[in-house]
Amino acid sequence: KFQLLTLSTKEAAMPIAMKGWMTKQGAVVQNWKRRWFVLGDDDQLAYFTDEKCRQRRGVLDMHEVSAILPRDQCTCVWDALANPQYCFGIVTAPRIYHLYCSTGDEYERWMAAFKRAARITGPVPAVSHTRYRPPSPPARLATAPAMVRAASSGDAPATAAAAEDMRAEVSPLNRPPRPAARTVQRCSSMGGIPPPRPSRPPVGFQPALSPAGSERDVTEQP
Repeated sequence: KFQLLTLSTKEAAMPIAMKGWMTKQGAVVQNWKRRWFVLGDDDQLAYFTDEKCRQRRGVLDMHEVSAILPRDQCTCVWDALANPQYCFGIVTAPRIYHLYCSTGDEYERWMAAFKRAARITGPVPAVSHTRYRPPSPPARLATAPAMVRAASSGDAPATAAAAEDMRAEVSPLNRPPRPAARTVQRCSSMGGIPPPRPSRPPVGFQPALSPAGSERDVTEQP
């Protein structure tokens, strides 16, 4: 659970170097919540639930900050509403605070204030002025029936790889073999008994003819 801290009279009268809204990731639940941040001249970064600063959610001593990381060097799962150009991480010994701003102007002003308060001599992450485009979802692979329908309708495939896959799918070599046709033996109409097969004469047998032209039984000569 969070401990709600009230602002003392001394803290309320302290000059403010920078203040504004930012979205911060929680330490325990790790969800994203919008907080009102106030950076005092004593280099203490406090954050509240509203602009009236009646209840303080936490405070960060900027003297303990060792570095400020850009988005691509942070390991957290960023909020879906966050613009990657305005995300950053504040590195301290206990943890890394992940935050993001709403606009590029707010991001640049907070980076300048953090660099001064944390005594950072090196460069801090700069905002990119290129237009951010969210990544497009991965293309779904068409199934074999869908590619066959596209080929029959005359629709050209989107890429050469898709055309090669479609040709491989519809190739006769990739089709499953057809089941062999069963041989059905016809039966005679009398009793359903198949007719006997004619017997073949033995090898070397030559029938002899009688003088009258009729056949007679002869035995095979050795």
